[in-house]
Amino acid sequence: MGGGGIFARAINPWSNEIYEASFSDKKLYIINGATDRVKDSIALDYGPQGVDYYRAADQILMVNMGTESLEIFDRKTKTLVGAPIPIPGHHAVKVAVDQGLGKAWVTSMHGGSVSVVDLKSAQVLDTIIIGTGGPVPPHCNPWAGGCTSPGSTPIQVAVDQKRHLVYVASYTENHVTVINGRSHKVVGSRIPVGSVPNGMGINEVTNKIYVGNWQDGTVSVISGATRQVVATVTVGSGAQEPPHCYEALKIDGCTKWGSMPIGPIGVNVTDNQLQRFLLQEVTQKITKIHNLLFKTNDLALTKIISLSN
Repeated sequence: MGGGGIFARAINPWSNEIYEASFSDKKLYIINGATDRVKDSIALDYGPQGVDYYRAADQILMVNMGTESLEIFDRKTKTLVGAPIPIPGHHAVKVAVDQGLGKAWVTSMHGGSVSVVDLKSAQVLDTIIIGTGGPVPPHCNPWAGGCTSPGSTPIQVAVDQKRHLVYVASYTENHVTVINGRSHKVVGSRIPVGSVPNGMGINEVTNKIYVGNWQDGTVSVISGATRQVVATVTVGSGAQEPPHCYEALKIDGCTKWGSMPIGPIGVNVTDNQLQRFLLQEVTQKITKIHNLLFKTNDLALTKIISLSN
């Protein structure tokens, strides 16, 4: 699949397809889950940062960070449906669909917010500020310097389809915010997790949420019932050394990279196992997961963690 740079992926279990958004290739790859082969692709003029599937309309949703918009494609014709939907804030990045409510939740990384899009009307219904909101001054880039405050930097978003709850991870404030998908109101207090959360998965059967903490080298396990962390699992070689050495791309400051868990988390509810991708020790790895063989960011490794406890 080209040069890699897979920044987002989604699974369409109804059509047995996997969608891989390649930032470097500027393409969405469509993979047949039965044959483990690329069956088609959609050429884009940008590198998509987020992708998800909306079953009711048979549509693929992608986030265009460059134009700050959500783009909707017909799955069968692979053509754009209507005009791109502008997302408030700055640097729209990830999307997650509530299939039952027909809503898409799109995070604005440097806007410090998440927006709710009604997929029937293609209109933004609401925008919710996460944590302390955007960086100060507005539209500054915390990773490029010049910010007096980095803001909350919400990136990853996940939806509990059963309970219609939305979970948003704050990359720089190390918290997860819970939002009621019907009312768009924040539920309770933010949940503290590990350092730099970047990746989430939900087990709707056990009502547990799994959050990958990039700099800690851990996964936080949250009880959806109590909204509290009930376990922390160290993954692979664990944390970076010295702590927080990999910030603002200053990789020369690290004597140990650690496991650096990033990207999506998939939960196998049948076996009660957690499957995730880890950036690991700068070695090329090939991984097979969800009946899919692909190259993930050229630096991927799959870990299987038992969740029985």
